[in-house]
Amino acid sequence: MARFAWLPRLFAVAALCVVPRLAVAAQPAESILPATTKLFVSTPDVDETRRKFQATQLGELSADPLMAPFIEDLKKQISKKMAAAGNAMGISWDDMEGLYGGEAVIARIQPDPKDKNSFAMAVIVDITGKREKADTLLKKIDAQQKLEGATRREVKIMDGLNGVEYVQKVRPGVPRPEKDYYFIKDNFLVATDWYQTAVGMAKRIGVKDAADSLASVEAFKFTMQRNAEVGAKDNLSHHVRWFIEPFGYMEASRAANRREAKKGPDLLKILQAEGFNAIQGIGGYVFLDTPNDEVLHRTYVYAPADKKAAPGNKFAKAARMLDFPNTKDKLTPQAWTMPELGTYLTWNWKMKDAFGYAETLVDSVAGEPGVFDDMWASLKNDPHGPKIDIFTGLVNHLGERATLLSDVLQPVDERSERMLVAIEVSNPKIVAETVNKFFKGDPTAVRKVFEGQEIWEIQNEQTAADDGPMLSIEGTDFVAADKKGEDEEEGRKKLPNMAVTVFEGHLVVGTHTDYVMDLIKNAKKKGAPSLADLDDFKRVNKRLVELGQGNDSFRYFAKTEESYRATYEMLRVNKLPQAETMFARILNAMLDQDPDDGVRKNEIDGTKLPAYEKITKYLGPTGLFTQSEDNGWWIVGTLQVREPKK
Repeated sequence: MARFAWLPRLFAVAALCVVPRLAVAAQPAESILPATTKLFVSTPDVDETRRKFQATQLGELSADPLMAPFIEDLKKQISKKMAAAGNAMGISWDDMEGLYGGEAVIARIQPDPKDKNSFAMAVIVDITGKREKADTLLKKIDAQQKLEGATRREVKIMDGLNGVEYVQKVRPGVPRPEKDYYFIKDNFLVATDWYQTAVGMAKRIGVKDAADSLASVEAFKFTMQRNAEVGAKDNLSHHVRWFIEPFGYMEASRAANRREAKKGPDLLKILQAEGFNAIQGIGGYVFLDTPNDEVLHRTYVYAPADKKAAPGNKFAKAARMLDFPNTKDKLTPQAWTMPELGTYLTWNWKMKDAFGYAETLVDSVAGEPGVFDDMWASLKNDPHGPKIDIFTGLVNHLGERATLLSDVLQPVDERSERMLVAIEVSNPKIVAETVNKFFKGDPTAVRKVFEGQEIWEIQNEQTAADDGPMLSIEGTDFVAADKKGEDEEEGRKKLPNMAVTVFEGHLVVGTHTDYVMDLIKNAKKKGAPSLADLDDFKRVNKRLVELGQGNDSFRYFAKTEESYRATYEMLRVNKLPQAETMFARILNAMLDQDPDDGVRKNEIDGTKLPAYEKITKYLGPTGLFTQSEDNGWWIVGTLQVREPKK
């Protein structure tokens, strides 16, 4: 796969250019790809998609001269990393200009469903009217393959159709011989690194309704149809379609990255065994530069009732906790939400039930049955413990709404993102008594009173260097950061103190004591504005209502100029691996080439990025809503311009 990797990477960074789509619809790529496709990303017209992206403020940001040094340097870094990994083929981005005559698709595949370690990548390009350009590109690939020492031979793909196979030189640590296959049939250029996948795709080209294609997969059909139906009503044409089968994708990702699960619980297998694979697929449409949005996205999470579930339940085992009821306009911001926040997420959740359903999941992660019950029994009966009945003191009083707030402290460092979660409780008095009883005998907890409100501050004696990696799905792209490679002095920074209180009918837990105090201060200040008074929130909320918001299970709002700040600033000083923001964790997991080597590296040199204040003018507010349905969850979101047009 190494010599073939340049194609999807180039496509992924949108460096390709195509001519407008022909009026006559070509065969859709999903009818060519196999049913074992686990990731599918498609654009019907890359030229139009690029034009639309450039019309957004994010496009303007990428074209800003201030960003040019970073973008040019990033291109060099990518090329250098690809060359170091054996992926250099002497193919420049300019070589791809004018190749595409229609749909362009990249896919990750699990070619042998019986073999969880099988993996493949495929690229399908509609080259209608561009055959000469495609032939020229294939000749250049051939020349470079020879320079790289690959062995070339023609292979039979199917009767009447030959393709080219390149067998790469053996490299240490590679689990199988690396082979790439290229062929052209009808108006499609196809590249893949698995022979049987090439054969199957060739056979499906020109065939309608193939039973073994991605188009036949129920989760794919449902998510795409749901999106198409809604898109047709507002007369918008999508610019990107995508689909992922999450558990199959993670298995294929684990295999493709040649990572073995570390000793201990395999979270991927545990989640599947606990019924979470009832989520059969997630698919969506993305629209750029619409009349009312910078970016509009719609997504469906397909999770119909699990046939293995007990009577009266939709899902089985721990997956039963995925119960997020809709409420009609009851997820509006609480009066105490601060308008200065970065992100705001609020949702309905049957938390009392979810707590009980978590039993088998906790036991599975612990690797021993009974651990869940033993924890709470010990909390109640241990003579040296707080002697708390977690159920009568807390669980039985949990409400059905939770809210998460975050912001970013300045100057920015690894722990600048402040977060707090507020959980509704039906009997605040009893819950407060339970909290007091729990922390009263804890030597690390200090009782404080702030503006008449009792707060328990947990003195964090742990340092950033002692903070271990997060629980992760080993062997996939989703691997937590490891602190071993951090600078000693930087790594010894003391972590911020957490805080717990019961306030305004909510159990509040914050990562920073001062953030909890800010919430209390704002709530008690007479006439203080809340999030609902913020113009950006009103603007996003108005658009979401137009898109169908109303009877929802989740609502989200973010001021991107604040929510991106910490990650950007850490990247700018080459400390992205140490950043603890959620966005930074995602980037680190995606970018690290070898996360199992014990050292988290800087994969991007951000020193050429401009000052953050120079780019915030491009970062507008965003929001989304989720609605629970019988077959899953419908998610709709919008990104708005920074300043509304006058």
